[in-house]
Amino acid sequence: FFFPPLERRGGTTMGDKGGLPYLLLDPADAGFAPGGLTGFATDELNERALDAAIYLIDADLNQRLEYHPRNLRERFAYQVIHSTWYARLDFCFGFFYLLLVLFEFPAVVPLPRAALAVLEAACLAWQTLTLWSQAERYGTLYRYLSLKKTDGRSQLFFVSLMWLEWLLSLTVSNHRRFLRMFRPAFVLRTDKAAGVRRVLRQIAQSFVPVFDMMLLLMLHVAIFSVVGLYLFSHMTNNCWFPTLSQSFTSLFITLTTANFPDVMMPAYFHSRWYSLFFLLYLCIGLYFLQNLVLAVVYQSFTTKEKQKFRKLFFHRRGALRKAFDILVDTEKHGISYDMYTRLLSVYRPNIRKLDILLSFRALNVSGTGYVNINEFLQFHDVLELSWWADKELALAIVRTSRPRLFCRKVINHKHYEHIVLLVVLVNSIYLIVVASQNNNTSNDNDEYHFTKVQAVFLAFYGMDIISKMTALGVRRYFNDPWNRFDFVITFVGLIGEILQSCVKDNKRFMLLRPFRLFRLLKVRKTYRDLMVAMVNILPKLIRFGAALMCVFYVFGIIGMEWFYNTVVRCDGNCGSEYTPGNYYQLNNFQDIAYSYVTLFELMVVNNWYATMMGHVYMTNENSRIFFMLFYLLVVLVVTNVVVAFVLDAFQSALPLIKARKPGDNRGLCPDRCKTVKLTMDEIKLHAPSDTYLAVVNMTSEYFSYNGIVQELSSSMLYATIYSEDVKSWGQEDTTHYEQEIDKLMTSGELVELMAKPRASRHMTSTLFPSSHVSDAPSASMAAAAAGARAGAEMHSTPDSSARHYQPPTLQDVQRQQQRLPQQQQQQ
Repeated sequence: FFFPPLERRGGTTMGDKGGLPYLLLDPADAGFAPGGLTGFATDELNERALDAAIYLIDADLNQRLEYHPRNLRERFAYQVIHSTWYARLDFCFGFFYLLLVLFEFPAVVPLPRAALAVLEAACLAWQTLTLWSQAERYGTLYRYLSLKKTDGRSQLFFVSLMWLEWLLSLTVSNHRRFLRMFRPAFVLRTDKAAGVRRVLRQIAQSFVPVFDMMLLLMLHVAIFSVVGLYLFSHMTNNCWFPTLSQSFTSLFITLTTANFPDVMMPAYFHSRWYSLFFLLYLCIGLYFLQNLVLAVVYQSFTTKEKQKFRKLFFHRRGALRKAFDILVDTEKHGISYDMYTRLLSVYRPNIRKLDILLSFRALNVSGTGYVNINEFLQFHDVLELSWWADKELALAIVRTSRPRLFCRKVINHKHYEHIVLLVVLVNSIYLIVVASQNNNTSNDNDEYHFTKVQAVFLAFYGMDIISKMTALGVRRYFNDPWNRFDFVITFVGLIGEILQSCVKDNKRFMLLRPFRLFRLLKVRKTYRDLMVAMVNILPKLIRFGAALMCVFYVFGIIGMEWFYNTVVRCDGNCGSEYTPGNYYQLNNFQDIAYSYVTLFELMVVNNWYATMMGHVYMTNENSRIFFMLFYLLVVLVVTNVVVAFVLDAFQSALPLIKARKPGDNRGLCPDRCKTVKLTMDEIKLHAPSDTYLAVVNMTSEYFSYNGIVQELSSSMLYATIYSEDVKSWGQEDTTHYEQEIDKLMTSGELVELMAKPRASRHMTSTLFPSSHVSDAPSASMAAAAAGARAGAEMHSTPDSSARHYQPPTLQDVQRQQQRLPQQQQQQ
């Protein structure tokens, strides 16, 4: 179905090499996350672009470059696996497999057993199909299972295990389905969950050094448990230290501060000196050892993050060198604009033609029209930039009219923003005052006056939005995040007032009014900077939230199988909190929804021991293990990892945001800003029609576009955090690369490889063993640098004094090989 024989694949034309078609992306049908790979073609240039794009995509997904597709069949399977529709189906099947827990016993919404069996079988069939497709991508199932870092063995294990569990659920009626806790593995395996998978890997790696600190913490609790047993077990009214296990449990809870000072009061009643025992215990355990755990987690997290980013840095540079080896024009010694366009049509199928031209110009700082290897190594940094026209061209794009000129004059007035902020402040104060006076006795007349006042404020906000849209144009208006923020707040307020006026007896729509208080975030620059920093780190923070939900899923499944129908049967003898008036029976594991709420309460820690003791009373003493393990894993490890990430990200992102001056259009990282000038003919060929119409009426010969970092992506965020390290890594990579070139120059294999045709050169594996840095140089790459060492012509860039080596011809390398014996004799 996915991989028919080549002669049965429609839509291809046979080439002149053995009748085999050349695989290629069709840009109209392309789709991939992050690139796009579908379709066929017979153009060798397009085949090279596809081959180079596969290297870049593998580097983005942190997959090994040596597992590059070896033949047409593997390449076609690679295209299918990394297509958009396949990635979406894979994620949807995995996510739906997770959601089946809502319908399985104990269910939130029960479904017939036969229907559940069919749905689960469909999900497992898709997982089996993905296993087979991965085997096709690597050639055979044995190769897929034997290669490192392919997850083949783990995928086969989980698929086989879940099929066995499915068969048991059909044959055994009262089967305890603990194995459902492995279902998140099928979602985490997909490309769309790669970020969450990396976060969980970081958490697991951080757990290893923290484990020693946990043992030290438990030793602290155990020592004080023994001391507490001897001190307080003889007291008649002390129920916290009757046995050693109860003493350990009581002091473990005290370490979380949930039962303090209740645990101290009976002993404190006998003697005030007993308070020193608890004060010393908490000072050592709570304020020293737990903060030490946070410090160890932070250090481990930052170290692993740095190591991971360093590995990705060298991995990407190795992929870029392999891609350059495939795309390079051997006569011009660089990548042409045509090949660069073909590459981006595969790697970034949705990119605009104008952005392709601008990124190519930004890379080609030498101005030769061909991107050399030194320039191509900045490929990912340039693709991160957002391109904006300069002020003159941007305003000219929006067609000029009298109302538009008037609106520009109004919004550009030096006091306009101050007036808007003053109105926002007055409106917020008015909302707070009215809310404080609101009670059940308010009449319709008060509501009528309130609605009229709010209508005035909404009219002002609406005029502000209309003025900015008229002055800047709709597209440019919504490109500003703060303009989008204003539009959403105003729109929500307008909808709330309309619904409230239509349904007068229902005051639920008044809940939308407090959202207008978010406008106060624009009053002070500190709040604005914090909001921008929060928006930049939010995508990464969402991954941590998704990872936490996966941990909750595992504990939720275990809780449902262990504690189902326990505390709901409590008749008041499960502790003081589980009385009928306290509603603590709702803290249960009756289904996955109840489980998530209960686990969140346990993560908050406050009064968590009441939930634990209720389940212990209804089951046995061993139930404490579940709740204590949840505290140690989630509260001490996962939440501390989140804190470590937030601290690290804010320390790096916030200074960049605060350093921005009003009117500075260079983005978050001014040192990465690039400026490209285009002629009118180039804009006419690549830009949208409205841009060209605006340029026609302008007298300038060149028009500037600025490439800025508008939002900090994950790679850009880490590049900012480790900016100094990135420079040293680049030097390390260059030094290692030059050493490998020296080895090639002294060997006779260089001339032989340079004499080979291109197809056999870039499809063969490298001669060098894998190193701790990026992949070793390929044949043509090493020959290029070697010839440059021999005296190849160097070109100075027009914008800087940097000099770039140009790859040599085969004759240059041969002459250098002839000179080597003479040079060695002279030395």
